Amino acid sequence: MKKRKKATTAQLLFDSLASPQLQGMRSAGPSFRQLLYGTDDYRVDLQIEPQENTEKMALVGQILNARFPGETVSAAPVTVVKGQKVRALSATNRFGEFRVECEVERGLQLRVKLPQEVVSLPVFELSARRVDGSQVLIDSPGIRTLRGCKMYLRNQISL
Repeated sequence: MKKRKKATTAQLLFDSLASPQLQGMRSAGPSFRQLLYGTDDYRVDLQIEPQENTEKMALVGQILNARFPGETVSAAPVTVVKGQKVRALSATNRFGEFRVECEVERGLQLRVKLPQEVVSLPVFELSARRVDGSQVLIDSPGIRTLRGCKMYLRNQISL
């Protein structure tokens, strides 16, 4: 009988949208959102990058072994799911890096299958709509818009 891996929900440790902007700075800021998630043993560094002229996004990241920093997390399956339906698949390379593209939609979750556990990153509550022709607004209620950005990002990670 195959032993079932434990399921772990990663905790949000850092969110670039939560970082205060320096007073008096005039910057459009990046067109992506940087997030850092953690479990007891692993860290997942993640960027959400809107794709120009589409309603797609790229999730680009790296999985790091926090307990044994010299060990890499290679060939780990990375899946974007909505409920039980798989929306996109990828796997980490020899450095623990991955890139997966999918349509922007509500209720997405990123899952990483590691040797001893399956790590889930909390659900992305995202929606997209076109503004000014080619720009895409990725948003959810309750988050302020980053004004002046080429690509507007407003998404909320539900914990």
